[in-house]
Amino acid sequence: IKVLKISGITLGSVAALLYITPHFFKDTITKSVNEIAKDYVKSKVSFESVNLSFYKHFPNLTVTLDNSKIGASEHFPNQNFIEAKEIALGIDLFSLFGDKITFNQLYLNKAEIFVKMDSLGNQNFDIFISDEEQPKDDSSTNLAFDKILVTNTNLLYADEKTKVKLQATNLSYDGLVNFINNKIDLVANASIEKVLFTMDDVVYIDQKSLKGDLNTSIDLNDLALTFNKDNWVLEKFPFSVNGKIAFPENEMVFDLHVTSINNKLVDLLSVVPKSYQSWYDNTTIEGNSNINFSLVGKLNDSLKMSPNLNLDVQVSNGLLNYKKGPHPIKNLSFDTKILLPNLNPDSLKISVSDFNFNLNEGFAKGNLNYIAPTTIQANINAKLDLGTLKQASGLDKFDMKGLLELDGEVNGTY
Repeated sequence: IKVLKISGITLGSVAALLYITPHFFKDTITKSVNEIAKDYVKSKVSFESVNLSFYKHFPNLTVTLDNSKIGASEHFPNQNFIEAKEIALGIDLFSLFGDKITFNQLYLNKAEIFVKMDSLGNQNFDIFISDEEQPKDDSSTNLAFDKILVTNTNLLYADEKTKVKLQATNLSYDGLVNFINNKIDLVANASIEKVLFTMDDVVYIDQKSLKGDLNTSIDLNDLALTFNKDNWVLEKFPFSVNGKIAFPENEMVFDLHVTSINNKLVDLLSVVPKSYQSWYDNTTIEGNSNINFSLVGKLNDSLKMSPNLNLDVQVSNGLLNYKKGPHPIKNLSFDTKILLPNLNPDSLKISVSDFNFNLNEGFAKGNLNYIAPTTIQANINAKLDLGTLKQASGLDKFDMKGLLELDGEVNGTY
């Protein structure tokens, strides 16, 4: 009993100490928070209250800014870059007794992040003070984040110039960070409950989950993102991202590469839009797939420059069978290459080689080369029961009947 009393008194004393100690430093730390906002961010930073505690993110001592707002750049007046229920900064305890208070952790909870670019290329996130402009030895604070934790956060990316829009719902991020000379290296695990991606109001990713491992660098001076082979899974589809996206004045520079090698066809098709989700759920899908995507070049309206897009999709040993019909599509294979120089539809090139599948006693095989606007070279050989094809593929929107026998060739400009 005596031991329990001593233990209880000790634990109570420690708890009391953890509760009382932050109050001795509250004024100093609050001053440091305001100093950080002034030294590192150009836009307005506001918050309703400041709380200092060991318990908020135990065992770390953190200063929490409640109901915070970080304003957008001058080109987006009366708008915010971040609105957060909670922004908390972890404090290096030993720095409290030194010349500079060091904030070494960042916590973001229940936040809305808005990343925007207008039609002129102005960025709402151009709010960070460059390394050359930041105070040197006269500052009493230091940012040296080695951990970032983001929870229950939504992100909106909207680019008026490229007509690209990305919505990320319930974003979580937990990882290490190295912040030196206005350059950030991120190594972390991240997940998003729902992703919506559109371009020119066309939906390409429709409320799919996304999770992955990041190895990314951010240069705040040059406004550039470098992907050091980030690994992601979109719904069930795994892929890797590497390369760079830079945001120099009035343009964007891409050297972006996305790959998915030797993965399952059923996982690739898991990213189908909602309108095809019922088809996906009712279709047996087998086979392998390879994806190689690249976007390389400058996007500059004044110089009428756009990057080059390349996409290569390979499928082998494929099988499709809608609602477990008696005759599935078997041995599906093809290699499709799409080239869009300068993102110009008039320069589009499409090549489909080694296209083949079997259906019951029938088959289809062929090749296609298309050069915009009207040059086509193709050959196809097929013998198919169209009703069986409709049943196996699940193409219910098309009324197909009868037998198709085709041995044809197309070669010319039309």
